[in-house]
Amino acid sequence: MATTLGTTGSRAGSSDRDYDMSLWYDSRWYKFGLITMLLVAIFWIWYQRTFAYSHGMDSMEPEFEKVWMGLWRVHMIVMPLFALITWGWIWKTRDTRE
Repeated sequence: MATTLGTTGSRAGSSDRDYDMSLWYDSRWYKFGLITMLLVAIFWIWYQRTFAYSHGMDSMEPEFEKVWMGLWRVHMIVMPLFALITWGWIWKTRDTRE
């Protein structure tokens, strides 16, 4: 162990690669996706906390059916539809050449 400790290869510290990372990784789309998810999460938390105080969280109240169950129904339609479109786009635009 002591004899191999200081004998690391010259490639360990170098930043050049044998491949071009820009062919498969574009940080603009990564950042766009992360910022979009962050904004949706912030809006989601704000909406829930705002209307939890004004409409309550008791499932026996009529406001619960109007606000929270309506939100749940929209969520159960939008999220699977978004997943279907996203996975369809990924499947359609994938690289099929080996």
